[in-house]
Amino acid sequence: MADATQGDDAVDPTKRAVEQWIQIYGRILNRLTELYFESEDACAYWSDEAERDERARVERTSTRGRFSWDNTNAAGYVNGTWFCCFKQTGAVRRGVPLDK
Repeated sequence: MADATQGDDAVDPTKRAVEQWIQIYGRILNRLTELYFESEDACAYWSDEAERDERARVERTSTRGRFSWDNTNAAGYVNGTWFCCFKQTGAVRRGVPLDK
């Protein structure tokens, strides 16, 4: 997780939710050749932080539901970043508060 844009992470439900999502989808993101990925709970944009931020604003997850994932190649080097955000359903399901 490169930029966890959440608050204090001492037993933070947002941090826990991000870690769970990455556990499930991180390996998929590392293998994708597309520039966009969407699951039931979140979406990810390849090297497009502005698009992720706009989607997070629409989903009302800007404050605590944005995160990023460094994509690594077979040698373990970072070759780009996925900028991700939870959708409303994913945030609610994981106990992440929505923006007002």
